[in-house]
Amino acid sequence: EFVLRWKIDNMGEVLGRGKVSKQVNEGGFAWTASIQRGKKIDRLFSEKIVTLMCDYERRGEWSCEAEIEFTEDVECEHNSKFGMHYNQGLVTFDNDNRAMEIKVPYPHGFFNSAEHSKATLLFSTAIKNSKIPPIIDLTKFCSPNEMGNVTLVFGDKKLQVSKEYLAIHSPVFAAMFYGDFAEKDGKEVEIKDVDYEEFIDLLQFIFLRSLVISDRYVPSLLMLADRFQMECVVNESEDHLIHTTGFDFTAKLFLADQYRLPALRDQCCKNLTSLTKKSLKKLK
Repeated sequence: EFVLRWKIDNMGEVLGRGKVSKQVNEGGFAWTASIQRGKKIDRLFSEKIVTLMCDYERRGEWSCEAEIEFTEDVECEHNSKFGMHYNQGLVTFDNDNRAMEIKVPYPHGFFNSAEHSKATLLFSTAIKNSKIPPIIDLTKFCSPNEMGNVTLVFGDKKLQVSKEYLAIHSPVFAAMFYGDFAEKDGKEVEIKDVDYEEFIDLLQFIFLRSLVISDRYVPSLLMLADRFQMECVVNESEDHLIHTTGFDFTAKLFLADQYRLPALRDQCCKNLTSLTKKSLKKLK
């Protein structure tokens, strides 16, 4: 359990431009709060949007369930105070939902006066359950090892990998290491226009099988699998896209067309046909 406490001395000014608090690290997660002016509710009241954000700073699938209570204490003249309290109950944060919003009403112009400009925001947080990904031992790839017989270079970063294992999964690497390319005789091979961390995700998937394909990873895995012609990665990524509800019709169709995924394209066409039939029935 912990309390994220954020004192604001000039609330009227802060609402005008928006502001983010300092980061607090608790329970293995990074917590920040933000505040900004919301919309006008009626002729008397507007709203301010207070947001609590939870993030996990390493790559991987994570979740955090926490009971959240929010309190706003406003200091008035003569040292008097008044406050507002919101019990948010159990809130789930994860890769796809990192923020919790609270819309707080206030009278127009209330925070513009100096006597109402100071406020303290408190988020009382009790973490009930959490899940973080296993910490990946990058020494398997970043330092010499018994399987690593070639070094892949990504700018100023390097990875030690097995030529044979990469060649089995990728005809592009097979040609690079064993075909008529200059790289086949070198101990270091430069890989251009590839994100270092995304390539580690790919290695985790094909070498260690420690990465589960998810909505977060599938676009980058597909891009790399297409570039290096890794059919098994393409097939498993396509299967994930067929069954996930995390991508809408347009996004799925775009990926199916970009990476030539026939099964996903067929699913999109069937869904479109079904929607068209339903729309026609409504018109009748």
